[in-house]
Parts: sequence; structure tokens; C-alpha cells
Amino acid sequence: MHRLFHLILLCLFGVVETHGEIQNYFFHYTTEDGLASNNVHDVVEDQHGFIWFATHYGISRFDGCSFRNYDEAPQSEIYSLRPGAPSTSFYI
Repeated sequence: MHRLFHLILLCLFGVVETHGEIQNYFFHYTTEDGLASNNVHDVVEDQHGFIWFATHYGISRFDGCSFRNYDEAPQSEIYSLRPGAPSTSFYI
């Protein structure tokens, strides 16, 4: 969770270098990169560092390099994800 918080802060405020310049680093992922849908409703990071996206067409898991999509759910449009117990599950 802390890593996601730091990622959000990095995206919002950029990186301040030693000579005072601000550089912003943004990564924009789309369906062309493997995301299940361009409509993302929620984002959660699990304890293993995976980033999970609740999208219009199911759930996408991002490992830092690529996406794996889970769209077998009876209701494909997912609005929110909450880490559950045990830590390998999510409440949808």
C-alpha cells in the first residue's frame, strides 16, 4: 500500500532533482498495452506488489511489465476492489 501511495505522490508532484528542476514521470496504459478496458474504476496494490485494476471489462493485474486480465466473472464490469482475508483474495 505504501508503494502505491508513493507512486501516486510521484505522479502528482514529479521528481525534484538536485539542481531544482522538476521532472514529471507519467505512464499511460491503455488496451493497446494489455489493460482490459480504458475505463478504470479502482486501483489496488496487493502485498506482492501487483497492481490490480477494476475496469469496465473485468479485472486486470499488472506486474510492472505486463497485464493479465480476468474477465470470467459473471458481472464483467467491476467498480471496486478491496483486499480481503486471506491476502490472496479480493472483495469485488
